[in-house]
Amino acid sequence: MNNKKNFFLNILDARDTSIANLRKSLEEKEIELLKLEEKEIEIKVKETALKKMTQEAEEKEIELLKLEEKEVIIQNQGKLLEKYNSRFRLWKYLIIPTERLVNKLLFPFIKFQKIFAPRLGNLQQYAPRELNLPTHYSNTIQVHPLPKISIVTPSFKQGEFI
Repeated sequence: MNNKKNFFLNILDARDTSIANLRKSLEEKEIELLKLEEKEIEIKVKETALKKMTQEAEEKEIELLKLEEKEVIIQNQGKLLEKYNSRFRLWKYLIIPTERLVNKLLFPFIKFQKIFAPRLGNLQQYAPRELNLPTHYSNTIQVHPLPKISIVTPSFKQGEFI
């Protein structure tokens, strides 16, 4: 009977060790699964960051294209300004002396206009005079009962409370 008991005890010990080994391997698999989930979360975070960075890069690329367009416009305006300056160099010897001559010829008329133009901002245009009111202005009238005077200040959407 002792042999049977030992035999069953050996079987139970083997079963317990296999269960312990299975639990240990299950725990290891759970740890691996947690690590994989953490890596998956990290990947998702990195993907969202990557999406955000690509959007920012696209926005900056659009801004860069706008800046390039502005640069082209500035260069075109620079070329036009150079053409204007080159043409004006030839004409400035005629335009500037002519402008000076016209200013000298128009000087008397400009002076005349300044003399007779209304003086805005000059508040003393005539001497002060004494105030003379008609005598009937000073007569007072007695009114009984005195009228009520109310001051109403409108406010937005407050009409129902007046």
